[in-house]
Amino acid sequence: MVFLGLMELAKTSTIMMLATALNPSSGTATVCGYDIIKEKDRVRESMGILFQEPSLDISLTGRENLDFHARLYHLPREVRDERIFRALDLVGLKDKQNILVKYYSGGMQRRLEVARGMLNSPRILFLDEPTLGLDVQTRRLLWDYAKRLNKESGTTILLNTHYIEEADYLCDRIAILEHGKIAVMDTPEALKDSLGGSMLSIKLSHEALANEFADLLSEMSWVKKINRHDAQLKLSIGNEGMKIPEIVRLARNHGFTVSSIAEHKPSLEDVFLHYVGKKLEGVGHDVIEIETLTKEFDGLVAVDHINLNIEEGEIFGFLGPNGAGKTTAIKMLCTILNPSSGSAKVCGYDIVQQRERVRECIGIVFQEPAIDTFLTGKENLDFHARMYHMDRKTREKRIAEVLDLMDLRGKEDMKIDDCSGGTQRRFEVARGFMNHPKVLFLDEPTLGLDVEVFRLQVNDRIKL
Repeated sequence: MVFLGLMELAKTSTIMMLATALNPSSGTATVCGYDIIKEKDRVRESMGILFQEPSLDISLTGRENLDFHARLYHLPREVRDERIFRALDLVGLKDKQNILVKYYSGGMQRRLEVARGMLNSPRILFLDEPTLGLDVQTRRLLWDYAKRLNKESGTTILLNTHYIEEADYLCDRIAILEHGKIAVMDTPEALKDSLGGSMLSIKLSHEALANEFADLLSEMSWVKKINRHDAQLKLSIGNEGMKIPEIVRLARNHGFTVSSIAEHKPSLEDVFLHYVGKKLEGVGHDVIEIETLTKEFDGLVAVDHINLNIEEGEIFGFLGPNGAGKTTAIKMLCTILNPSSGSAKVCGYDIVQQRERVRECIGIVFQEPAIDTFLTGKENLDFHARMYHMDRKTREKRIAEVLDLMDLRGKEDMKIDDCSGGTQRRFEVARGFMNHPKVLFLDEPTLGLDVEVFRLQVNDRIKL
């Protein structure tokens, strides 16, 4: 059976057409031998799908969501109970099955959706970003289950993912898409071999000189392609062998200083960047003060007496598994939730007593989608800028800046509903930068973004 990893643009649209949720403009396809236009019902009977967008009923418990879905497939009670138990156990939600989904963290909700997609043992399973928002431990558990499902039941799995390591671990074959077309398709090993035997990673002492040195290297006949990430250059040199001494001499003769250089075998990330990569450009007093900050939900302690100070100009990260309290902590600091006890100040203002002052100096990119899908990308950015009372000239200048920052040029006039999930997320991140906030809260800002966008170096100062 084939795992097919679709990366870059048009991934979700491809899956939605194959799953009969979208009609193609032209061309044909069959799924399990059935035409996706003429035999839609037969296709739907033989498939399962996990959508990229959330689709749970938050007014039901986790188990009730699964039971309702299983009933749609007319599964007898004993089969429902066995499959629900197995799925809940797999995704680590067995002890939370009777809690309302609205109290689940974003990661817990995603795990429940993954469990739901496995209930009917389909012949073909479409997974549109199945592990999006999951911590690494749960992600790897689901990878192993997917492999077992493929091996034991013969289920064909079509996977759409931004996680390159996920595609490398799971997929028998991988298609890399760029601008709606398949740039290359083969097994992971064959894709890596296509770059030749060696890659070189070179880091310069001065980032500003990276472009100039790259131009110099591009004149070398043995350099197949160069990708740049900040001050680091990655060279595909095919099977030419070790070129490190030659590069060091070249740098020295032209006044460049190489701080590090290493040879390595091509990775799947190198393959991705080879086909779709672009050249990527590019502390003070406490601004956040937290004292014994605590939040409880019906006896469940989500944030437990945290103490923390974050300095001005600092980039600070909360790291933890799903349900650890990351999003809840951010929501309290953004004045969306009141703490159960404890206190915190943002930009010197109390998060409970001075909410409006806090909101004036912060920006936020939410974990959950919060963008108007009926407007274009530019209209969303313009509307957000107007909320901050920016004049027309300032709005236009700032919109142009964030479009360039998030590589959204050419997409600003597209209706958000017509954009891919990753493009929508980039517009949300761009919107968070619009007002030059003194403190910017990013709650899983890169969920759904491919490695290319993930590595973009944001020049604005991010505080959280």
